[in-house]
Amino acid sequence: MDKKRFLFASLSGLIGDIAWQILKEGHDVRYYIDNEKERDIADGFVPKSKDWEKDAKWADIVVFDDTLGQGAKAQALRAAGKPVIGGTPYTDNLEDDRSFGQEELKKAGVNIIPYEDFDSFDPAIEFVKKNPDRYVIKPSGRRKTSNAASSSAKKKTEKTSFVC
Repeated sequence: MDKKRFLFASLSGLIGDIAWQILKEGHDVRYYIDNEKERDIADGFVPKSKDWEKDAKWADIVVFDDTLGQGAKAQALRAAGKPVIGGTPYTDNLEDDRSFGQEELKKAGVNIIPYEDFDSFDPAIEFVKKNPDRYVIKPSGRRKTSNAASSSAKKKTEKTSFVC
C-alpha cells in the first residue's frame, strides 16, 4: 500500500481515533480542530494542523467528520479535484435540519412519526401543555451562543424539534 497524506478536519475533535489509526497504519496525518477549547484532543497521538486550508493543499486525502457547513467545504475541494471523505451541503442539511430530513424520508416513501418545529422553547412548552403526551426533543442545527462554538457553526440558529 502506498503511503498517503491525510488531513482530518473537525469542528469539535470527533475523529481523532480514526486519524490515529491511519497514522499507525503508516500514513502521514495532520488533524485540524476548529473549536479552540477542544484543540488538545488527541495531543501526543496525532500531529496537528493550525490551518486546514493550507494543509488541504499538502494532503492527498481530506476527511471531514462534521456537518454544519463542512459539506460545502468538502464539495469545493472535490470540485477542485481533491479526494475527500465527507458530506455535501445536501447531506449537511439532512443532518442539521431535522424537519428537512424527515420530509426527504417522507418523499422517499418512508413512514415518519409526527413532529413539530419550534424556534424557541416557550411555544414548544405551550404545545406540550395543550397536547400532553410523550415527547422526544431533538435539536436541529446549532444554537447561536457566546460559548466556544466554532465561528462557522455560530452562523446557524437552532430550531428545536419535538417529535411526538
